[in-house]
Amino acid sequence: MEYILLALFYFLFPALILYLQPKSKIVDKVGPVVICYGMGLLIGNVGVIPEGMADFQETISMVIVPLAIPMLLFSLDIRRWFRIAGKTILSLVLGLVSVVITVFAGYLIFKDAIPEIWQVSGVLTGFYSGGAPNAAAISIAVEMDQEAFML
Repeated sequence: MEYILLALFYFLFPALILYLQPKSKIVDKVGPVVICYGMGLLIGNVGVIPEGMADFQETISMVIVPLAIPMLLFSLDIRRWFRIAGKTILSLVLGLVSVVITVFAGYLIFKDAIPEIWQVSGVLTGFYSGGAPNAAAISIAVEMDQEAFML
């Protein structure tokens, strides 16, 4: 029963906030994302969620995130992006191409000298495209040795 209640809360609370946004000045000013994050922080730290729900929460996240990303992309009007922010998008594409070329060149140059070059290449891609937190997350995902990461 607790699993059903938690799943219902995960789905219905954000829906409720989105429903209230146009009707409430407070919700509109604060924003649905901030309210949902705040509620998540509150519920996670107050002790309302029973012990042993971590696996269930992880399963829900593993299902919801891959579903949410395409749903966000379906609502985009990419043609409008190019009209409004053409030079910005060109800058983004050039940045991405430069990251790929740089990392690939580094891989080719150092592939015989560094045994775990595939990990280094992945971490550098994350670092160049998203900064240190992104690089740290990728180093954990590829199980990179922490000494190599620090170097």
